[in-house]
Amino acid sequence: MDIATVDHLLTTTRSVRKRLDLTRPVEPEVIERCLELAIQAPSGSDRQSWHFVVITEPELRLGLAELYRQAFARYRASGPAGPVTPLQSSADYLAEHFHEVPVLVLFCYEGRVEQAGPAAQAGLYGSILPAAWSFMLALRARGLGAAWTTLHLRYEQEAAQLLGLPPSLTQAVLLPVAYFLGDDFQLAKRTPTVERTSWNGWGRRRAELAGRGEDEGMYLSPVRAERQRDQTDWILSPLPGLATGNEIDVHARLGMLRAVDGFVQQNGLGG
Repeated sequence: MDIATVDHLLTTTRSVRKRLDLTRPVEPEVIERCLELAIQAPSGSDRQSWHFVVITEPELRLGLAELYRQAFARYRASGPAGPVTPLQSSADYLAEHFHEVPVLVLFCYEGRVEQAGPAAQAGLYGSILPAAWSFMLALRARGLGAAWTTLHLRYEQEAAQLLGLPPSLTQAVLLPVAYFLGDDFQLAKRTPTVERTSWNGWGRRRAELAGRGEDEGMYLSPVRAERQRDQTDWILSPLPGLATGNEIDVHARLGMLRAVDGFVQQNGLGG
């Protein structure tokens, strides 16, 4: 496997808007092949209850575009005032030309989870959104682009009626698809992951753990980590009449800790 190529694909698959080629037809076979690749994505309990609605008829594309533009207008009006940013300009362009994009692909999944708990909601969306992302990667590898959109879901029922979808179906994401203009894409600006990654508990940075002498390959709960630090301090603290770190004292204390830890583990008292 060519890791450099894979990394390039993963880091340069963008939401494409202004660079969508609105005049070049997209072959149905390409869409079908990319969907075949997409369904290798994870599916909760291997249910595979996904459905894909490919929209190419101009009247249907126009109908969905009108719903998208209504939702986009409300979204845009709720944003901060000021000069138009490049991202806003790109979004404005897509909304204006939504109906001109040659193919729209709607990713859906069987079931409704609006009133369900977090596990059911995560299970449903976690079983369809990875397929949508895999679809975008497959498109990118073939010279096509797509934009990740969900704004039309403000009018989900109207979209379902337009397309004849059953009420038991959940719409997840709508991807406008076309060949892209130009040669390549660049990495997006992102917050460094080190600023958003916690190790072995919320807010704990790996560098901080390493600085405390904890093995970065060990996964300790916060309770166990705190106990480990307390034990280390106790082992190295002096007893009356003995120097700090006295070899005999240290070995004696280690033996005591091993006995205590064995009792804790046998009786299921560990943190």
